[in-house]
Amino acid sequence: MKPGAVVVGAAGYGGGELIRLLRTHPRVELLACVSRSQAGRSLAAVHPRLARDEDPAVFAAEPPWDALARRPGPLVVFAALRAGELRETLPSWRAAWTAHGLDERLALIDLSPDFRAEALCGRPIEGLPFVYGSSEWCRDELPGARAVANPGCFATALALALLPLARAGLASDVVVTAVTGSSGSGTVPSPRTHHPERAQELVAYAPLAHRHQAEVEGLLAHCARPLRWAFVPHSGPFVRGIAATAVATLMAGVAEDAVAEAYRAAYARAPQVRLRREPPRLAHVVATPYADLAWRVVGDRLAVLVALDNLGKGMATQAVANMNLLFGRPELEGLEGVSGAGV
Repeated sequence: MKPGAVVVGAAGYGGGELIRLLRTHPRVELLACVSRSQAGRSLAAVHPRLARDEDPAVFAAEPPWDALARRPGPLVVFAALRAGELRETLPSWRAAWTAHGLDERLALIDLSPDFRAEALCGRPIEGLPFVYGSSEWCRDELPGARAVANPGCFATALALALLPLARAGLASDVVVTAVTGSSGSGTVPSPRTHHPERAQELVAYAPLAHRHQAEVEGLLAHCARPLRWAFVPHSGPFVRGIAATAVATLMAGVAEDAVAEAYRAAYARAPQVRLRREPPRLAHVVATPYADLAWRVVGDRLAVLVALDNLGKGMATQAVANMNLLFGRPELEGLEGVSGAGV
């Protein structure tokens, strides 16, 4: 029997992407869409781009634990909630799982930042041993996992650029800048994030203090060689995507061949990462599961360039790929050839 899936926080941009991907996935059945703010409304009303004439789906206020308990087979709950919400909700969810006999066949994939730190240090929460959901760096931990903390969008881009350098000891100091689209700020506008306010702007924010830095530091802590780095994110005048540039001074004697070997070796088993000869473009990654990466070496200077979709590889497609691996399926199953960019 196909695994059954529930999307909680289904009214947001990331939730909409999950619905789009899961409804066409050949090995999964989407069972319920959950949103307290949109409970009772139809899928067509909340996400018009996903509308189907015959689609009767109505958003629920809570996960349908009784119905899930009656359905045989494995289950997965995707939690696409705002920061802090799942941490508050998880104890009651765990009690519901136990009361309905779901402990052994239900997995949780959290797309919020709530449990990434615990996943990186291996600390269980509510009896759940969270796994950090980066298939590039934690692939062997994902099959059979009961709880997955999906990486942040900036953290995904930065880790792809930095970890091969740290693991191979090719550089000691790196400066990263990255620009993200307005969809990363969610569906509720604010004076700083509302798209009309940023459509003609390119603005730095949280310089040297972005919350995703802790994730990257957690990954770098597993590397034998230290790497000093700094990060300045920017809000860009577009809707979807992240374009990141890391500039490093190479260690003495490091040649371009060593850089190429480090990145090729790091991503030889990473079907979501495409190594490019030319600087990557957002147009080539939006609404796909891919992160495109390229590098240039001039003398002792290295530039690493990464492009990905903050709602795709930075969120929803990465979560679905993690689900695939969790159930022992091919990583890109149901993701190759997906289309339909939009929010």
